[in-house]
Amino acid sequence: MSPRLINRAEAQFKQSDRRREGGLVFEYSLDVFLKDASPYGTVYFARFFEWQGMCREAFWQHCLMPTSPPPTLQLITKSASMEYITAAYPFRKVVVYLSVMRVRPASTVLYISCYDGLSHQLLADGFQTIVFADATRSAIVIPPPIRQVLTTYILD
Repeated sequence: MSPRLINRAEAQFKQSDRRREGGLVFEYSLDVFLKDASPYGTVYFARFFEWQGMCREAFWQHCLMPTSPPPTLQLITKSASMEYITAAYPFRKVVVYLSVMRVRPASTVLYISCYDGLSHQLLADGFQTIVFADATRSAIVIPPPIRQVLTTYILD
């Protein structure tokens, strides 16, 4: 992967292309309820950040935990962004996709996008930079089994 971070439009295109062609993109779906919505019937923007984090944690549980990471390993969110595209509504499914943008020695950049489960319209998307750390919260080199999993989800 080149050292530059590709822009949001490139990430959207590459992730969509990879999903369409059967490439590895982590998928997490959830139901939207009234508690997620404002009195006007649209989902609160803060929920997109929450879903971004939930997808990342599900990815950790299903894809990275089976690699038996060190028990002292911590994930530290260095930065996170989410760009709102259009509204989500209660009683609809939202499908959240996670791809890896870049893997550095001690960190990775994730691209996470939220789609309406019925219309498949992009609702919001953003990036997270995750630093791998030990029990003292000092950055460490990503363990090789985890690095291997991360690279299988990389958008190239």
